[in-house]
Amino acid sequence: MFIGSLPKIPTKLRSLRLSHNQLSGHITELGSLNELKHIDLSDSKFTGSISRSILSLPSLNQLNVSYNQLTSIKVYTHLGSGLPLQVLNAQKNRLQSHMPVGLEKFEYLQVINLAYNGLAGRIVLAYGQRLGRPRRSLFLDDNFLSVQIPQQFDSSGFGIRGNLANNFLNCPVTITICGGGQRPASACVSEIGNR
Repeated sequence: MFIGSLPKIPTKLRSLRLSHNQLSGHITELGSLNELKHIDLSDSKFTGSISRSILSLPSLNQLNVSYNQLTSIKVYTHLGSGLPLQVLNAQKNRLQSHMPVGLEKFEYLQVINLAYNGLAGRIVLAYGQRLGRPRRSLFLDDNFLSVQIPQQFDSSGFGIRGNLANNFLNCPVTITICGGGQRPASACVSEIGNR
């Protein structure tokens, strides 16, 4: 149950696991730790954004910042190619706005979990295009995403895992990751009015 901000981290550290604490503040200072391969800061009280500098760490393989109070993901549109990031877990934060554009450029990214946030708008077409190449898991449930899902989600040949339930999507229940249903249309009208 550590409290306060992130302590000074040794520059050669490869794995940082500080989950289930009461740490707060921003995580941007981790963006200079080029040796980090695994970051787990889940279940704390961090705020601000998942910065470009963290996502572009040259050795980072897994990033878990779930169950915090982060409000945005900042991705360079040219970022991702050649970077080793495979797992991004940012579920149960306060992410707002639209789906982060640029994550599809991470060629090794296999798992994206952005469930239980406040993301709205369309699912970016490129998310569907990357399914199975190498994307294996996509969790976007309990957001405010709307309109039609990309047609690639309708292919069962990819063997993907995930969940798109509790959004405002036109998401046929015959598609496995659409199971669980969508929010009612009345909630969609109310949510659009509040934004």
